[in-house]
Amino acid sequence: MKVKEAIFQKQSGDHWNDLLLRVLLSVGLPAVAVPRHVHSVLDKYAAGKVEIEPRLIRYVLREVPSSYRNLERQEKLLLLQFSLTDRHFSDLEGLQLLPLCNGQFANFEARATTVYIASSEHPQGLFPALDDRFLDTSVHEDIVCILKEAVSQGTPLTQYS
Repeated sequence: MKVKEAIFQKQSGDHWNDLLLRVLLSVGLPAVAVPRHVHSVLDKYAAGKVEIEPRLIRYVLREVPSSYRNLERQEKLLLLQFSLTDRHFSDLEGLQLLPLCNGQFANFEARATTVYIASSEHPQGLFPALDDRFLDTSVHEDIVCILKEAVSQGTPLTQYS
C-alpha cells in the first residue's frame, strides 16, 4: 500500500486505536497502524498523509451506521469520547451515540426530544421513570464534561439541558 492511499493511526498508545481501525476497516477504508519509529519518519517525509481524526470517524459513522450500531455499549462510548475530542459538536448530528440512563443511545438531533443532565441541584430522582430522558452520567467523566461544555456554549444541535 502506498502512503498516499493509507489512513494512518495517529493516536499511538490510546485505548481506542483498535476500535477505530476496526471501524474503518469494516467499511473498506485502508486504515493502518505502524510502529512509532515509522510514524516519526512519515511525519518528517510524508507531510500530506491522512490520519485518523474525529472528523473522519464521525463521517464514517454517519455514512455507514452499520459500522457502529451493533457494537457493545463500551465501544460506542469510546467512539463518542473520540468523536468529542475536537469539540465540533454540530458535527455529531445524526449519530446515535448519546448515552441514556436506560442503557440505550439517543441520536444527536436538532429537533430531538430533550435529554437532561442531572445535577446536585436537580437530581434525576426528582423525575421518576424518566431514564430515557437523562444522560447517563456514569459514563467516562470526559464525556460528561465535554457534553456539559456543549450545553454551556448553547450548541443548539445538542438538545440536552
